[in-house]
Amino acid sequence: MTTSTDVTVVRGGAYTKEEDNRILELYEIYSTENNKWKLIASELKRGHKSVRERYV
Repeated sequence: MTTSTDVTVVRGGAYTKEEDNRILELYEIYSTENNKWKLIASELKRGHKSVRERYV
């Protein structure tokens, strides 16, 4: 059984200009990390694949 603390909320829908800018900022911060897309996604409340595809 899962509790409300086990569920991660992930936003969907179109990216905002602010989110696009934040992806670029966070990429600069996490660019040397192996799990950079997961780190960036967690800050944006988005899926890591979606964030990576948005960046590329």
